[in-house]
Amino acid sequence: MAAGTKDDPWELKTPPGTSSYTMYTDEQADPPTLVCQVGSTTLKYRLRAIKDLHAWLKEQGRGFAVRDARVPIVPAAILFDLLSGGDKDWGRYPPYRELGYAAAAAAGVDFALGSFGAGTGATTVNCKGGIGSASAMTAAGHIVGALAAVKRVAGTVPGAAAHIAAIELASARGRTLAIATTGAIAVFGSVAVRGAHDDLLAGLERAAREANAATDIWVAPKGGYDLFDTAPFAPSEQAKLARLPGVRAVRLYRGGLLDYGERRVLVVAPPPEASPLLAAGQLLTGNVHQTTARVRSGGWLVLSRALAEEHGLHVGQRFTLPTPNPQSFRLAALSTNAGWAPGAVTMSAAGYARAWDSADASAYEVELAPGVKPAAGLRVVEHALGPGSALAAQTATQHATKQIALSRQALARLTQIATLILMAAVLAMSAAMGAMVWQRRPRLAKLKLDGLSRGTLWRTILLESSLLLGVGCSTGALFGLYGQQLADRALADAVNFPILYTVSAPAVLATLGLMILAALAILAIPSYLAARAPAMLALQD
Repeated sequence: MAAGTKDDPWELKTPPGTSSYTMYTDEQADPPTLVCQVGSTTLKYRLRAIKDLHAWLKEQGRGFAVRDARVPIVPAAILFDLLSGGDKDWGRYPPYRELGYAAAAAAGVDFALGSFGAGTGATTVNCKGGIGSASAMTAAGHIVGALAAVKRVAGTVPGAAAHIAAIELASARGRTLAIATTGAIAVFGSVAVRGAHDDLLAGLERAAREANAATDIWVAPKGGYDLFDTAPFAPSEQAKLARLPGVRAVRLYRGGLLDYGERRVLVVAPPPEASPLLAAGQLLTGNVHQTTARVRSGGWLVLSRALAEEHGLHVGQRFTLPTPNPQSFRLAALSTNAGWAPGAVTMSAAGYARAWDSADASAYEVELAPGVKPAAGLRVVEHALGPGSALAAQTATQHATKQIALSRQALARLTQIATLILMAAVLAMSAAMGAMVWQRRPRLAKLKLDGLSRGTLWRTILLESSLLLGVGCSTGALFGLYGQQLADRALADAVNFPILYTVSAPAVLATLGLMILAALAILAIPSYLAARAPAMLALQD
């Protein structure tokens, strides 16, 4: 056994057995000192308190019997309390000796707990320490007791709500995982569907803007239309419109529908003079300048990729298009379907006239002179057409806006699906967590017996629910973004729709926040009622 000197100190451990420190007595110091070395920190305490306790025990004839002698044994521990307040200016002789003697003389069966005796100056950073005691009786009738004076330098007790929430989550991992998974799946579906919807809509909007980039004003037969005008008419008004003030040129746009294999495809045929002739954002292969030159020269066309793959066609290959007057064309490039699901064909208006053996137009593209605003040009064109005309005029911006509105209307079902998924997820998670909380009322009642207030319990439940929702929904959001990219790829490759690939973090965060807040709002009432569980309910658990 160590001698307890500086050269041979006692090797000790803290009660949890996790930290080591040494102690020894320095009899040569003035006054004699008990030295505690914790790492690089040295604490010194006077030995007088221990020695006076030793003296009191000797006076009472107490100690370990060695023949005729009694050897008092005094276990010692130290507790730093110099910052506990009060007058510590003791001068040369501090009162430790008298305090030790008085404490031994006052020892008894009954004693106060808390900030008394050795616990008077015991504190932590964020709560009080003090004297604590516990005892239990064995089967043989022996009583085993423990007495502790508790003090820590660092703050070790977290907020009750956060501490209990962490314990509850860790104690029911299966339940926690199930609820978090429910949230993850729900958010995954919502984020993936809504993200793919937004990317598809953005792609369709870009296609609509590109289709209207080559003209200022459209003049077409009155009535509905698809993405492009397809109703033919005799272009008898072209020369008249071309002579209007502020009009630079009037060109013939042609378009229609064609049964190609099992599909009814959209044929887009802008005038060769149009600039840009092709929607660059819709091309999937080929150089835009080279492709434009080929289509403008005639004998070349662009097919949507799904259509070309269905017929086994590749870029540069010559094939016959089954038009009313079948013509041979070469494939200049591949494109998206421009928003028309069966597929699209893009050629020049001159090639369309030969293939359909018709000089009819589907619309006039009116280019205004420099400096003429579209609204002013539109009024001139409408006045020239007159109220009884079968044709209607609109600016390119108005035309694109209507096309975008049609796209939004067509995709409204996807928006509804994403919203329904989110609502169902909120209700499902709220119901699951509400049932979980209600079943834990006896457990909450026990916590009340431990001194936790109703407000603390309510905050604990809400914090626990927030953690569950946050982890589950965040995981679902990350996988949802990946699902969005997979859905985009499927729409672009399998169906050939125009897609604008994006990762919208604000939209994802908005979905997360909306779901968490909605679920917590629904859960707040059953949580509050569960937190009010009477303490006697603890007996049922």
